[in-house]
Amino acid sequence: MIWHATDAAGNIGSATQSVTIQDTTPPQLTVPADVSVVSATALAVDLGTASATDLFGPVVISNDAPAQFQAPSTTTVIWTAQDQNGNRTTAPQTVKVVLPPLAALLAGLPRAKTRGTIKALAASLPRVGGKSGKVRIPLRRALLATGVRLSSDLSSPQVAGTVVTFSASGPGGSGTYLYRYRHKSRATGKAWQVMQGWSARSGYAWDTTGNKGANRIQVQVRRAGTQDKPVSKTMKYKIN
Repeated sequence: MIWHATDAAGNIGSATQSVTIQDTTPPQLTVPADVSVVSATALAVDLGTASATDLFGPVVISNDAPAQFQAPSTTTVIWTAQDQNGNRTTAPQTVKVVLPPLAALLAGLPRAKTRGTIKALAASLPRVGGKSGKVRIPLRRALLATGVRLSSDLSSPQVAGTVVTFSASGPGGSGTYLYRYRHKSRATGKAWQVMQGWSARSGYAWDTTGNKGANRIQVQVRRAGTQDKPVSKTMKYKIN
């Protein structure tokens, strides 16, 4: 930068000044949300995409994630954003690999391998007081749904004619579930009446027209392709 000065007689003087602008501001880095996956073996995990902005042009983004994550494990991945002037920002992302439940591990195995896997698991279990003995693993029970959750989008009571949507889920066990909805009230002669037969749809929209009074809504759950004894959940619902 050149400075100029002029006096009353018109004489001009000049001088040079150097101005250095130094970038000391690191980039702003946004990393993906933490990740949790279920696997019995090591696997590559999709971490998502990080983004960064900077005052002076492009930013290089990198991370120290391994090619595969072991099972089970919890790993902190460090993301780094560096601008063209060498300023850096780092941020962590947690990647968790969780072992599947026993039922899921065994469900896809042939019967012979399943039996061998159960024996291996049993052999690895500690014996109470150091004594040997048999260990029973209720495989069939493990494959079934262990309970049912049932909820509605509108709380009881409601007026007749309102459409109430019920949602269910079958926690525990493994495989694909089927759902059946039943209804019991004075209008059904106090006997269970099927509203929705066995279906993969876990929800049901109930038209309450003609159902004034006390009602019971029940959902039953069982694994698809089986005749397993279903587990059920019942909800009381009043229509005014």
